[in-house]
Amino acid sequence: NELLQAALDYADLGYRVFPLHPGSKLPATERGCLDATSDSDAITETWSKAAYNIGIATDGLLIIDIDGKSNPWLRDEQEKAFDLLNCPIVITPRGGSHRYYKQPTDTTYGNTASAIAAGVDTRADGGYVAAPPSNLEAGGG
Repeated sequence: NELLQAALDYADLGYRVFPLHPGSKLPATERGCLDATSDSDAITETWSKAAYNIGIATDGLLIIDIDGKSNPWLRDEQEKAFDLLNCPIVITPRGGSHRYYKQPTDTTYGNTASAIAAGVDTRADGGYVAAPPSNLEAGGG
């Protein structure tokens, strides 16, 4: 099961994961990202029940979510600056990207929608992102 293995791999890297409904980025648990875990036994038990997509709780992380590959906020100079930081980058189904950063220990961040720029969101404490190889069907993400 590719999704189970990916969820276990994320947990091995220190990420806390939780199930999202198949074909969606909606939580499949009552408490959503509050149910996230890195416990391999719990992950195996959960993902053996269905082909759940993978949610990663973003507490302690700062994810820059850039919508659309033609987003004007993403210019050559900024792209180069991001690349210099050598952060993990995930290309989203609609051509945008998620850029993963660890939060500094002396600061906490929350979730925003288009506060940095139009179509640029953040996910941090109290939030989550859908992670590869999740299958986000049309209209699901």
